[in-house]
Amino acid sequence: MTPDDDNETVLYEIDYVAEAAIEGPFDTWLRDHTADVLQFDGFLSAELLDDDTAAPPGQVRRLVQYRLRNRAALETYLREHAPRMRAQGIEKFGERYRAQRRVLAHREGKAGGDSRPVKRGQGGRQVFGRLDGRDGGEEGSQRLQ
Repeated sequence: MTPDDDNETVLYEIDYVAEAAIEGPFDTWLRDHTADVLQFDGFLSAELLDDDTAAPPGQVRRLVQYRLRNRAALETYLREHAPRMRAQGIEKFGERYRAQRRVLAHREGKAGGDSRPVKRGQGGRQVFGRLDGRDGGEEGSQRLQ
């Protein structure tokens, strides 16, 4: 199967770097924003991760990894909803943060037939837990203090 096949899940990852001075409000907004994105068709789950080890001095780094049903669902989101969702962050924080995005295709069976997720190294710690888009609830979430 190719990454464009309709039944292949994809990972949509957004890497945020924000000024440390807005960390609290930014984290609150990001948690709510992620929950809002999960309401769109095709989004299955999301994980919000903290990786300050790679953040420049005076800044914080957050990663959001969304799991989507397939590439078509992502393309629909990017075309129909992403501009509005991105504008909300810009309206609230202006140039005090930046975001980089990438898309990764699920490669089931490509690593010796084992498609289990690889555990994250010491550099990142999960700060919010997993959000499940199927029922809109949060599982095992933590709030930043």
